[in-house]
Amino acid sequence: MPALLSWLLSAFGSWVGYSVVRFTAMKLFIWTIVITVLPVLFSRLIYMLIEGVMSTLNTIDGTYGVNSYLINFTGITAWFAVHLKIVEGFSLIMSAVAFRMAIRMIPFVRL
Repeated sequence: MPALLSWLLSAFGSWVGYSVVRFTAMKLFIWTIVITVLPVLFSRLIYMLIEGVMSTLNTIDGTYGVNSYLINFTGITAWFAVHLKIVEGFSLIMSAVAFRMAIRMIPFVRL
C-alpha cells in the first residue's frame, strides 16, 4: 500500500510540474510574441494606412508635394490630438504616475 501511495504522489507531482512548465513556456511564448511581433505588425499596418491615404490624396489632386504631405500629416495628427484629447489624457496619466512615485517615497504609507 505505501508503494502505491508513493507512486500516486510522484505521478501527481510530476503532472503538476509538467503543467507548471507548460504554463510558463506558453506564457513566455505569448509574451515574446506580444513584445516583438505585434509592434512590428501594428507599425506596418499604420504605415500601409498612411501610404493609402497619401496615394489617394495624390490621385485626387496632383498638386501635393512631399513637403505638403508632411504639413498635412502634422495637421491631421494635431487635429486628432486635439479632438481625442490625447494631450490632456497623457498629462493626467503622467500626473498619476508622479503622484504614485511620490507616495511610494513616503515611508510607512501603503498605496
